[in-house]
Amino acid sequence: METEEYRKKLPGMIEELGITLPYFNLLTPLAETPYYYQLLKDGTLDRDHWKEFCANPVKDFEMISARSLEEEIELSAVIDEYVAHFKRKEMPVFVA
Repeated sequence: METEEYRKKLPGMIEELGITLPYFNLLTPLAETPYYYQLLKDGTLDRDHWKEFCANPVKDFEMISARSLEEEIELSAVIDEYVAHFKRKEMPVFVA
């Protein structure tokens, strides 16, 4: 499980491993993935959003987050910190 301590150590671990192009994003529950099925099973998702989308596609479908708005904001800030850290080192960084 990802912890606060892990998040703090991650930039250093990336550097120690010699990763030259770190990529950061927030995990999204994609259709037919173990993560998605886990969220359905544990009740985090109240229904099968992807099944509904496949039955009735809409142009700008956005999958709901499995996290609270507060968590989304916190994790986005962590990613922003990572990007700033690596930019100071003049390393390219991908963020999605």
